[in-house]
Amino acid sequence: MKLLELFESSQEDINQRHKVDIIANNIISDLRNGLAPDKFIKDDNSKYFIYFPSTLNMEELPTTLFCLKQIENNTITGMAGKLTQKMFDIYDQIIIINCLKTFNIEAIIQVSNNAKFISILKHELTHCFDIKRTSGNILNKNIDIENNKNYFNDDAEFNAYYNDFASKLLSIAKMKNSENFDKIFKEAGFNGDFYHDISKLIIDADLSVQNFLDWISQKNHKKLLKRIYKLHSFIME
Repeated sequence: MKLLELFESSQEDINQRHKVDIIANNIISDLRNGLAPDKFIKDDNSKYFIYFPSTLNMEELPTTLFCLKQIENNTITGMAGKLTQKMFDIYDQIIIINCLKTFNIEAIIQVSNNAKFISILKHELTHCFDIKRTSGNILNKNIDIENNKNYFNDDAEFNAYYNDFASKLLSIAKMKNSENFDKIFKEAGFNGDFYHDISKLIIDADLSVQNFLDWISQKNHKKLLKRIYKLHSFIME
């Protein structure tokens, strides 16, 4: 399957979002229950708690480390990508979320209840699945994270932010054949009219997604609308 076809398949998007939701919910549950990290690492610049994928039941991402990093301010950020050199001789991919002001279990439990942390976790998991399903071809070594126009129009970021933007539709789409789907759909604020429902997504978008919508090119705006329309039509079939 070509890259373009892969990222315009509503069923593929729904399947991947389902996997992201499952892993994210498992991680959040474990952290809220005070699961201890596997490793503690300190370098010249920061401190890190590291979890092995087996500890977090990340069977779909068996070579991906999950890392919680120290921050010096209150801004939670994240990143995910391939490692240039394997860690612990096994792991070639990593998710890092910069989120801890203090290094103890209580701080981990506290941050796991933070909505921004949860949103970033799902965003970074999306990156990991995209790397997997494209064999790394989606990665762009020249991305400039300080340049909003460059950053938000990068293929990997475009796809991850599309998933953030459409997350509510993607998460409930897997239930489209359920006898309770109409009720679930309406309780989520949708009514089946495309313009109403995309307006709902825009209204509910967090600041990072709003920035994405502001900075993507006209070409990517059209691509985004087309993709949301295809997803919405798929759900309404």
